[in-house]
Amino acid sequence: MVRTSTQQTSVCMLVASLLVPTCAGSNCSLQTDAGSLLQYSSQAATGPPARHLASQAADLPSLEPDVYQWQLALERGSVRCPSELRVTEWNGRIGNNYFQVSHALVAAFFCHTPTVRFPKHLEEGYQEQKGLLNMPETLLLRTTEHGRLTTPSSCPSDFSHKWYFDHCRRVPAWHHRHVMQSFVVPYIGQRLTELVHAQSNRQAEVADRLTIHLRADDIKDHAKFEWGQPPCSMYQRIILDHGFRNVLVVAKRKSERQRTTAACDSWLVEFGRKHQLNLSRSTGESLVEDFGSLLQAQNLVLSFSSFALSAALLSNDIRVMYRRRDAKWDSILQSILNCDVWPGVVMYEYNTTLQKKDVMDIAPTAGEWLASFPVEGVSGPFICRFGSEMQPEV
Repeated sequence: MVRTSTQQTSVCMLVASLLVPTCAGSNCSLQTDAGSLLQYSSQAATGPPARHLASQAADLPSLEPDVYQWQLALERGSVRCPSELRVTEWNGRIGNNYFQVSHALVAAFFCHTPTVRFPKHLEEGYQEQKGLLNMPETLLLRTTEHGRLTTPSSCPSDFSHKWYFDHCRRVPAWHHRHVMQSFVVPYIGQRLTELVHAQSNRQAEVADRLTIHLRADDIKDHAKFEWGQPPCSMYQRIILDHGFRNVLVVAKRKSERQRTTAACDSWLVEFGRKHQLNLSRSTGESLVEDFGSLLQAQNLVLSFSSFALSAALLSNDIRVMYRRRDAKWDSILQSILNCDVWPGVVMYEYNTTLQKKDVMDIAPTAGEWLASFPVEGVSGPFICRFGSEMQPEV
């Protein structure tokens, strides 16, 4: 049984409950009905839902994040917390949008800001959010302390901007997950909601499987993101060191028969043949299906992508994460994941070489480097757990 203090319980009611969305006219666009939202809020107000407890691997009363004490310790400046926070526009695609929501709500909680406004829902095109995210345009937060607080020194004093590049710094991953689970899950599509809440009926199969997300699709158009991907030899280390025989590759493809443009796609196929691995691919024909495959992963190798990181923080099945340690997680990706993860999970980080190159007209190219980096150059793993120090970017 997880024990919580009176102070922590009061903050959990602030942070974990679904604080009232407004639905006047076009100010609210929800996919879930009010009854289910009230039920979710009631569960959160009396403590973490059962699915949260089930995701914790052991008796963890001493490991429960104390949100209240952590926020009390924040160093604050002299600028008064505003009464409203606004996300002015969606930045990029869905993974970035999840980051924006989490960055914005973290700042709102730090300041007890009662009103949070989001841009309109995007139904089509490059930035399509359909089936993945449908935030209300206005979200009201119940709070009694606003007006007495000043903005934390680690946060921007301006509360109206994109909330992607400019956001609160050095926030533990467990805090972002708290926000994602409480405020993003109720506003994702029905299919993803079912996957988040459902217990996998193939626990043994999933537990024995390594899921690898490869950022493909537009990767060749964004060199600085390709240079941040794990080299193929890092997959070799993970698969052989941990004894995985079943590997699921999740990557966006133009057709079922085509491999992706990711540098390590063909490499994984050949490596799988050589070592007689059971290598399969996500059968999803859409971003929703691919995201669902990541949500169901228990062992996940993260790409240098906000898409994969968002899935990890929204998942209740995740147990072990692997990632490249020396990528530019903060300065380029604006990551909401760091070494201070949440109870019940562990993250293994591997060093390769510093991510320095971010232009396309150099030799070797990012793809050539990823495919040729020697396995002897992969060091680690370095282990991250709940309570680990948030390491600065390498």
